[in-house]
Amino acid sequence: MNDQELRAFIAEIVKFDNRKISQAMILSWGDIAHFGHWTYAEAMEALTWHAANSTEWLMPAHINLRIKDQRQMPVRPAELPQIARKPPAAPETIKTVMRELRERMGWPKKATTYSDPELTVKCPHEPCSAGIDSPCRKLWSHGRRQGTYTAIDTYHDSRTKAAETEAP
Repeated sequence: MNDQELRAFIAEIVKFDNRKISQAMILSWGDIAHFGHWTYAEAMEALTWHAANSTEWLMPAHINLRIKDQRQMPVRPAELPQIARKPPAAPETIKTVMRELRERMGWPKKATTYSDPELTVKCPHEPCSAGIDSPCRKLWSHGRRQGTYTAIDTYHDSRTKAAETEAP
C-alpha cells in the first residue's frame, strides 16, 4: 500500500469512529501495513468486515488478522485466470504415444475394452482362438481348472497385429 492509499484508508477509518488523525498515527499504521504487506483492496475489505461484525475499537491487528485469514482461504474458481484450452489429440495419436510409452517403460499391455480394434478380429493365437467381440483367453493345462478357459486382461500380440493389418 502506498502513502496515498494509506491516507485514504485512514480517512475511511475516521468515518467509522471519528478518531483524531496525527502524523504518529499515520506512521504507525503505515509501518504495520508495510510489515503485513497489505494491499489497499485487502485493507478496505478488512475494514468493512470489522465495521460490520465488531463493536471493538479498530486496531491494526484487527486488519492484519482479517487479511491473514482471507489469504488462507482458497481462491474462488471465478477469480482464477482462464487458461486457453487446446483441442484434444486425435485418437490415433493417443494410441501411438501410449504404445510407445508402454514399450519404453515396460508397462503391460492395456486392459481390454469394448471399443478396442482387437475385438474386430478373431484371435489367431492357437490355444486362445477367441472369437470376434470376445476377450482373449488362457487355457488351463493343469490343476482344478484344467481344460477350462479364463479371460485375460490383455490381447495376444498376434491378435493386435491382425487388427492393425485389417484396420481401414
